[in-house]
Amino acid sequence: MELVPSSLQAQYQRGLALCQEAAEVQDAAFPEAHPFQVAAALFRRKLLRFQGQVEQRQGGRELLRELGRFSSKIGGLKVGCRQCWGRGPRGEGQALQCLQSSFQKLSVELALEKLQEMEAQVCRMQSSRGLAVWTQAWHSYQVSRQILEEMLAELQEAWGAPGDGQGDAFGFSSSGSAAPCKEELVLETWDLQREQNGQQHRTAQLGQQQLVVRRGQPFTITLHFSGRSYEEGVDKLAFNVETGPCPIETSGTRCHFAMTDFPEESGWSAVVQQQDGDALSVSLCSPPSARIGRYSLTLETSTDYQGSSYHLGDFVLLFNAWHPEDTVFLRDENERSEYVLAQEGLIYQGSRDYITSIPWNFGQFEEDILTICLNLLDTNPKFLRDQNKDCSRRNDPVYIGRVVSAMVNCNDEDRGVLAGRWDNCYEDGMSPMSWIGSVDILRRWKKFGCQPVKYGQCWVFAAVACTVMRCLGIPSRVVTNYYSAHDTNGNLVIDRYLSETGEEAQRSKDMIWNYHCWVESWMARPDLAAGYDGWQALDPTPQEKSEGVFCCGPAPVKAIKEGDLQMKYDIPFVFAEVNADVVYWVVGPDGTRKKSTHSSVVGKNISTKSVGRDGREDITHNYKYPEGSEKERQVFAKAERETRSLREEDEGLHLKIKLSEGANNGSDFTVFAVINNNTDTERVCRLMLCARTASYNGIVGPQCGLKDLLTLTMEPWEEKRVPLLILYEKYRESLTQDNIIKVVALLTEYQTGDIIVAIRDVYIQNPEIKIRILGEPMQNRKLVAEISLVNPLTAPLNNCVFVVEGTGLTDGQQSKELEEPVEPQAEEKRVPLLILYEKYRESLTQDNIIKVVALLTEYQTGDIIVAIRDVYIQNPEIKIRILGEPMQNRKLVAEISLVNPLTAPLNNCVFVVEGTGLTDGQQSKEL
Repeated sequence: MELVPSSLQAQYQRGLALCQEAAEVQDAAFPEAHPFQVAAALFRRKLLRFQGQVEQRQGGRELLRELGRFSSKIGGLKVGCRQCWGRGPRGEGQALQCLQSSFQKLSVELALEKLQEMEAQVCRMQSSRGLAVWTQAWHSYQVSRQILEEMLAELQEAWGAPGDGQGDAFGFSSSGSAAPCKEELVLETWDLQREQNGQQHRTAQLGQQQLVVRRGQPFTITLHFSGRSYEEGVDKLAFNVETGPCPIETSGTRCHFAMTDFPEESGWSAVVQQQDGDALSVSLCSPPSARIGRYSLTLETSTDYQGSSYHLGDFVLLFNAWHPEDTVFLRDENERSEYVLAQEGLIYQGSRDYITSIPWNFGQFEEDILTICLNLLDTNPKFLRDQNKDCSRRNDPVYIGRVVSAMVNCNDEDRGVLAGRWDNCYEDGMSPMSWIGSVDILRRWKKFGCQPVKYGQCWVFAAVACTVMRCLGIPSRVVTNYYSAHDTNGNLVIDRYLSETGEEAQRSKDMIWNYHCWVESWMARPDLAAGYDGWQALDPTPQEKSEGVFCCGPAPVKAIKEGDLQMKYDIPFVFAEVNADVVYWVVGPDGTRKKSTHSSVVGKNISTKSVGRDGREDITHNYKYPEGSEKERQVFAKAERETRSLREEDEGLHLKIKLSEGANNGSDFTVFAVINNNTDTERVCRLMLCARTASYNGIVGPQCGLKDLLTLTMEPWEEKRVPLLILYEKYRESLTQDNIIKVVALLTEYQTGDIIVAIRDVYIQNPEIKIRILGEPMQNRKLVAEISLVNPLTAPLNNCVFVVEGTGLTDGQQSKELEEPVEPQAEEKRVPLLILYEKYRESLTQDNIIKVVALLTEYQTGDIIVAIRDVYIQNPEIKIRILGEPMQNRKLVAEISLVNPLTAPLNNCVFVVEGTGLTDGQQSKEL
């Protein structure tokens, strides 16, 4: 009978051809391309499932044939032995020789290993028919063994055949008695030791409901057997680990490994750690190059010819920054704590002259986040296109980084996490300024069926990618680059076109973002030449395509600094972000252009959060050599940059923009154009000062200040300061949530026609939110926080909302809407926040710190104000009382006491005492 009808085979082959055609369709310009690819991917998955069913049926039929041959062979041997026995004493030598020949056939053709393998195949087949045939064959085999044993015993007794005292391959003693079969080893219960392994692998917060371990590091499981305990040399134990929908040993997604005496460094291993009665502790370990993801774990036991298989459960394997052989190994423990384990951080915004920060809850250990991150990997188009290939590459952080960079945005219509928007129209979603954590974003993405969450901008994209990378175990941090260039044509030059009044004369695709955020992840780069390990730039904000997909990196920061543009991935784009020249073309009324080149504008104050503290670390030196240095010149030459014009410092006239004092939202403020004439001659110039509201990505809005001095005479070596007053009534309506006003100054010298350009972004400061804790923070007590602010505006603040979020304190974001408007210059509005002990008792660390974050959003303007405070939770006081009067040469007795403030008893308490010259090291007293 034909196993697969020819019609189905033809459909299968046609389906494979369609899948190949779909894989070749890459041009998104054709609107039918994406639906065709999705349909083809779905069809391919169904075909692969059908193919697996066909192969399973073919394997089942082969196994049944083999079992039939096995049963027939046993029957033939049995008949031969009976014929030989029938000859009796008439041919005793012949009979004994025939009997020994039967033994030899059994030992060679039906060896123990072969029987065990056949049984395992039957179990894997999970077929009632296969089990029935196996049971019949096994019964025949046992009957044959018994007949041969009886024959041998009678012959030896009748003829006195000498024995050598050795047992044959089946455990038959040559003296005539059979070695007893050992009782089958039966697994009763098992324990994956989630809590203990989680503590050792620093994944305890991830593994509350599942086992989560890091690759290359041993983890312990405990097996409990019933009836009898495990005996080394008698019982055989082996394990199977599998990951992905189609695990294959050659792809590294499946491994079968037996118990050994010593761990295997290059592969999976299992070693007995401890045995206590029927309990056996086994240490399992993956190689440091194992594929990360969700694994299934199976135990196989065998004793003599008996065996069983047990599914022990699932576990998740992550990258391991603590293992020296892992490609994400990070040497410093403080950096590992910051870049892998820290759930809160800071993201820097503002401008290069006024750097601000916002708190961010990365929350990689929050409930469901690990599951969501693994789902993100299984949603990416590479997985849908070829599941086996994608899963086999998940041991490489470079590959994972590119997948995450692409999947955090949705511009490829790949069911990515975030949709980006920069036009201040967020009515159908959330303003990017409203997010203060990644957890809510990722949970929304999962809740709504992997539909993009609206909306994000660069810092949101970077923060979500940082959460995913940290969750998977890759050290990562968010980086902010001020005056970040977006070079669309790859010439390392940003062209800007201005009129003589400082207004934008021509729209350019090239942009300079006031700041731009991306992610740095720490990993080795074995795919490149030596020297490029370490921090790698990953940019999930959709800007330009890389290999046909909206992703960027990983780009070695070392290659960016050295100008090695040929390295993978996307070095020219990131190099331009921090090094591009800015050329201002001043377009005259007659269309003539005058050029002003700025070679040290882009790539300023590149910042990230400091390790272990809430401070800023400047990492500009990692990306570029000092401006104007000889080494910088060499790097520019290697990057084949255009010949530079004279530096601004060599020009006779100098122009800068300065701010008189802090610019506060709701207030007027003044900026100054500072002009220096560093020559011996008088210069007559025209000065144009213009101020406009702007977004952080460089898009400018309406004008909010203008001054045009047609005649400005500069005496030799003179400095002049020309003020421009910027009124609140001019900028309040057009100020964006980025709180930026862009001031442009143009200085034109009449004699030479030279034009000097100066630009400054002024950050408008929002009023401060204050957080005050009411009462003394104590464990097992309610904690109330009071949030307040003063309205600095001349108009009331209406419909204000405080938003609070904290890891382990709140279940997502909590909002509190103010019932009344906040009047101008009014008293502070106080909003209490009750923090319950039951919310923080499980997640409070030994540092006893609760981080409170407050956001105030005004609906009318969209303005957002942020405040943050760390609250220290005091432990109950331990009292020490000296009994008696302390005297020299007398024993001193101290009484130590404390009051339990909790509603539950304190168990397994230990007092630890240490005093210089009083105790010999630490002394412990268990209660």
